[in-house]
Amino acid sequence: MTSICNYSHPELQIFDGLERRGAGVLFPYSPEFYELASGLYGPGSILAWHFLVASVAFHWLYGPRDAQGHTRPGMSTDLLAVVAYPVFAATDLLVQAIRMVGTEHRALALFCLRHPAAALEGLGEFDHTPLSLADIPPDVVSLGQRVVEMTGPLAVSYVFADVCFVLAIFVVSPGPAEKVPWRPTAAAKVYVLAGYAYVALALVIFHMSLGSLGISTVIFIYEAAQPFLLALMIGTGVVFGGSSVVLLISCIIGLVRRDRAMVVEYTQHLGWCLVASIAPTVLTAIVVTSRAFLIPDLAVTIDERDQLAALIAGVVALAYTMYKTFWPRERLETEEETGVEEMQGLTVVDDDGAEPEANGSAQRRTFQRKERTAYDDRIASPGRSITF
Repeated sequence: MTSICNYSHPELQIFDGLERRGAGVLFPYSPEFYELASGLYGPGSILAWHFLVASVAFHWLYGPRDAQGHTRPGMSTDLLAVVAYPVFAATDLLVQAIRMVGTEHRALALFCLRHPAAALEGLGEFDHTPLSLADIPPDVVSLGQRVVEMTGPLAVSYVFADVCFVLAIFVVSPGPAEKVPWRPTAAAKVYVLAGYAYVALALVIFHMSLGSLGISTVIFIYEAAQPFLLALMIGTGVVFGGSSVVLLISCIIGLVRRDRAMVVEYTQHLGWCLVASIAPTVLTAIVVTSRAFLIPDLAVTIDERDQLAALIAGVVALAYTMYKTFWPRERLETEEETGVEEMQGLTVVDDDGAEPEANGSAQRRTFQRKERTAYDDRIASPGRSITF
């Protein structure tokens, strides 16, 4: 098993005289490692799923609101796909893990291929002698193929588990649940929580099947922390990067206006922002160095037709949701809040049921009620009754 870790570690690979074949990052000179990899977990498919998650988030956060100011998201096609995809991935992961039961060092092989730049000290005894990629034993290739195939559903399952873990806090906990704007229907809540419970159970069984409690725990820590780490990196990068650009533009505007006070003020803010951006810069360097990416290395490129089709579908779904969410539209709750209603035409009749006549012909009077008091006064008028 030392061999598979040596072959996967970027600093222990000897590829002199070899030509790059395929799109794999980990094994660019040995495409046979990716023969069992599925395009279902390629970059286009996973990005499309991320767009669907964003579509559901937009609908839950900015959808139509009731009189209390809460959204009432229910079952939708986007929500069905967002949960069904990781449920299928968890099932696929579970099936593959069961097939590998009995294979020696499968947990270590998975950790090496999923996190090739991670330190392996303490996980076993290793020979750090570099190995040539031109002569890889068949048993190493066979094990690598099955482990690479497993990394796809593993990445999807953990991202979904992390998202649902955060979501469950705001749905189940009484305190945080009062601070969020959404109030999902019972069907939507049960569907998401049931999918989360299934994926979590599948991951527990998967870790138990690896045969090494220590390495399995390390894999859990890496996989569970990776989505949060990337989200923190992207969030802080966007905040500090956007703030720096805005402050720099403000400084330029101050220079054009020859406003010394404005330039000094925004220059100070820009300096503090650049100092604070050291933290996300270091975090980004750690993520890039450790190769912690949400999209697994399956030698599948985004320009393949199936990946492009999935990506376009995700983009269109998100764009349509944003269109429905932010485009001006009539809402039922608007009428409830303003108290204005459209009334049907009302016919005034006498107590005996006959309509009053004017100039020898029946005449109908219609009016619009704008206040409830006016309607009550009309009913209370003597000698007449109102029928719709």
